[in-house]
Amino acid sequence: MRTNLLALGLALTLLATPSARAETKKHSSTPTAKPPAGGESAKVVSEFMDSWFKGDLEQTMSYLAEDVYYWNVPMEPIKGRAKSRQFLAPFFEKDPLVVPSTFRTDIKQTLADGANVVVERVDSFDINGRKWKIPVVAVFEVKNGKISVWKDYFDMAQFQPVATLIEVLAKKK
Repeated sequence: MRTNLLALGLALTLLATPSARAETKKHSSTPTAKPPAGGESAKVVSEFMDSWFKGDLEQTMSYLAEDVYYWNVPMEPIKGRAKSRQFLAPFFEKDPLVVPSTFRTDIKQTLADGANVVVERVDSFDINGRKWKIPVVAVFEVKNGKISVWKDYFDMAQFQPVATLIEVLAKKK
């Protein structure tokens, strides 16, 4: 609950900032036609998200600063590009499970103010016919054209059934 309030407070703060801009778009496997409003930082985050959805690990990693601080709140933070790569690489595998599965993210809104970018999205999982939708707020800080901070805020209780199923199926592989 505290995490959700923190993410909501941050989003509302950015919305109240006169220079903040918003855009709604959906992500799939195709890149964005035009970058979102909000300047260079929003463009970096948009291109980062697009590379993720194209399944290009090398390109995705190129948007992260060497000393990136990556935190899937409420999990433990990850520090550095090398450790982030270790965590992220399995998401780029073409067949991570032995059953049919899909992952999709719908971007609902992007808010940007200078170096700070907030992305509201819904991650959808379909694993062996079971479906989940998990709302996520991602907070980014961009410095020198690279993402130096990336925090995803979500409710772990909503994600736990997905994580458990993935873990069980991965062991059967």
